[in-house]
Amino acid sequence: MRAVRHRAERGRAPRREPLVVQVTRRDTIVVGASAGGVEALSVLVSGLPADLPAAVLVVLHLPEAGRSALASVLDRFGPLPVQEALPSAPLRPGTVIVAPPGRHLLVAGGDTVLSSGPAENGHRPAVDALFRSAARTRGSAVIGVQLSGTLDDGAAGMVSIAAAGGTVVVQEPADAASAGMPEAVMGLLRPDHVLPASEIGPLLAALAGGDAAPAPAGPGTPDRIADALEHLGRDGGPFVPRQRESPGERYERALWTAHRVLRERSGLALRLEGVARDSDLDEMRRRHSGIAAEHADAAAVLRELLLCGVPQDRVTPWSPAGDGTPGDGTPEDGTAADRTAGDGAPER
Repeated sequence: MRAVRHRAERGRAPRREPLVVQVTRRDTIVVGASAGGVEALSVLVSGLPADLPAAVLVVLHLPEAGRSALASVLDRFGPLPVQEALPSAPLRPGTVIVAPPGRHLLVAGGDTVLSSGPAENGHRPAVDALFRSAARTRGSAVIGVQLSGTLDDGAAGMVSIAAAGGTVVVQEPADAASAGMPEAVMGLLRPDHVLPASEIGPLLAALAGGDAAPAPAGPGTPDRIADALEHLGRDGGPFVPRQRESPGERYERALWTAHRVLRERSGLALRLEGVARDSDLDEMRRRHSGIAAEHADAAAVLRELLLCGVPQDRVTPWSPAGDGTPGDGTPEDGTAADRTAGDGAPER
């Protein structure tokens, strides 16, 4: 396995690109569920073997307040240990990691990380955030599983997994307590497997460790993916229907957009400062240096306000912009998961 960091194009604002972890085996299973999901998850986990050669990451849409007993509940089923996610930890085969309330669970290269970013479709943790981050950094090594739930949460994330060459597994709608989430995926693309929950665990056992093919999943799927991608955010961010956003969510989204713009302007000013330095234009260099610092400071202040006092060393923000800046769940430096971009890693 090796990591490849893509360089920013010459002449564009500096930004950190995703750390793409190139793997040859399917070793990352991401599972999303909402209403009716506890029962489906319990059945799925009970069907997984003790020697499963893949990590299993689970997001169940939960109320943000309070604590969750999901890990202890699922730990009673099957031989695999089930734990609540830590702020940052390596992916470990043969373990089940569940998202805690109020934090997005994300994949950053070879690590799992937590993000304090804004709710997506009213949820934090959000299924789409997990699916999208796994697709970005693990590619065709990902097996995505969509279980019971209402509305269309997780569908956009499944499009990302399919486009990256990952495997798409959907619970049979007739078997799900709430068929909305499985049906939403099936309305966007052709899943590789549609099964009742009782058959998904054995299927995952058979798929895990197999060759990770880079091609998009299924004949005829690329056209469906292209159609679905037209509905996603302009910068690769999540598709959030505006009618489902509360006023608070629209406000938060606008502030993250302002944060991204400030960072972009700071990057532009830094490039202009470099041009002025090379041309021995001291006055221009000082002016652009001051502008870069001013915008960077303003972005930092706005970011702290958006994080509402969450410790900076424990979580990473995530933004609907999806453009590789903080506020997109992207890390900024090179520790833990080599600070991948995409959907996040904890900052230092």
